[in-house]
Amino acid sequence: VQITSGVRFINHGGGWLMRQELPDFDAFGKIVIGDNVYIGNCAIILPGVTIASNNLIAAGSIVTKSTVEGYVYGGNPARKIVKLEVWKQNMKDVYIPSKKLKRNDKKLLLLSKEAVGKFIVK
Repeated sequence: VQITSGVRFINHGGGWLMRQELPDFDAFGKIVIGDNVYIGNCAIILPGVTIASNNLIAAGSIVTKSTVEGYVYGGNPARKIVKLEVWKQNMKDVYIPSKKLKRNDKKLLLLSKEAVGKFIVK
């Protein structure tokens, strides 16, 4: 599992609205994350949600309901966008082998003819 920057897990809430009737009311919901899950920057996972294995949660998504295995989810509220295998195939179109490069080498690669046209506009 990879959880990126700014992700929030909200496992309780809504109690204030019930406290006139039930002064000691509190509501909690367990959050479960499966295997091989990527949660993008600033996503919010709400109470009672299970994120199934082999899911990608897009940055900024608000996950209000449990997910089904093998999909990319995104939006507010998060919804099924595409099968993970289709997404992986599409990502090969923008593949640039830069992960293990030093900063200056990565910069040179990203400005090279190989990279321009895939995602960089000059």
